[in-house]
Amino acid sequence: NGILNYLEGLNNNGKTLQCVHVHHLLKINYHDLKYLLSFIRGNVILYVHDYYSVCVSTNLLRSDTKELCHGKLDVKNCSGCRYYMVSLKMKEVLKDILDSISGDYCFVCPSKEAEDHFRIGYPEYAKKTKVIYHQKLVHSYNENRNVQIPLRVAYLGSPLINKGWNQFEKIVNMFSDSNEYQFFYFGINCIEKMNVFHIKVEFKDNLNAMVDALRKYKIDCAILWSTWPE
Repeated sequence: NGILNYLEGLNNNGKTLQCVHVHHLLKINYHDLKYLLSFIRGNVILYVHDYYSVCVSTNLLRSDTKELCHGKLDVKNCSGCRYYMVSLKMKEVLKDILDSISGDYCFVCPSKEAEDHFRIGYPEYAKKTKVIYHQKLVHSYNENRNVQIPLRVAYLGSPLINKGWNQFEKIVNMFSDSNEYQFFYFGINCIEKMNVFHIKVEFKDNLNAMVDALRKYKIDCAILWSTWPE
């Protein structure tokens, strides 16, 4: 409420924000967001952080089969999935929020694939999307080019099925008796596997903590085996 009152005060004094960035709709109070956007005269950027605005599963994986969907909500594609009815309501909420915006708005997607899936879910907003990548590739890092045995292979982040943890475990088990590989886990979760080195990585004080850790431990290969189009 403090933020809403502050922004409303600016608006009442003839001042307005030039741009508002909405990063995610998950766990957002829609009424407050709609109220905030209703008196913003600047542009509004809605970021497609994941697919929550398309389907509340967030990752386009069916609840019953874990099969990958493509973003279109209908009975034929979504029958039997517990996310279906809730996702239909989510689409109504998003439309209601967009209708409250008096200025212009656009959807920023982190990849062309994310944009394609979002457009399937919202063909009416296809002309309102643009792709801006998470990062720019600037310069290069060559210190890990001299590969030596054992190869250092790492899994990064939360150990989830939809991020490829199962595949990583299979690889670890497959080469558990090999001297040609060392396996690492980088993240904050507790991993109890005898042949995986656990390196704790947090971003609280350093947004570049993961890259720094990968360089420090001279990782040759990082596995990001997502089963959904991140």
